[in-house]
Amino acid sequence: MSTRNTTPPVALHRVDLERCLKLDIFKADRYERAVELVESAKVQAFAMDDVLLYGMATGRADPKALKLVGWFFTTEPLAIMLPKDESAFTKIIDDEMRRLEGGGALGPA
Repeated sequence: MSTRNTTPPVALHRVDLERCLKLDIFKADRYERAVELVESAKVQAFAMDDVLLYGMATGRADPKALKLVGWFFTTEPLAIMLPKDESAFTKIIDDEMRRLEGGGALGPA
């Protein structure tokens, strides 16, 4: 399971075909609904960005009832949005991104 209009369902479909897993990939309309379906055992798993999953699990009544497992099966570009006239903050972000890229922390260039 994942959510509509996101990249994980596409990636899940690719992995399913590559590994002949024969998965039934359901798509929820909302993150909240996807978590509810996992908690109620109506689906076995919810694939989404790990940071979103950690955040959603933390906010549940029983966070320990959910477990994050698996590996990264997508690599996606991310961006940072800030107000247009934030030149000092933009410089800090740009400098830090250059530092991370140069040190290899962001993966291969």
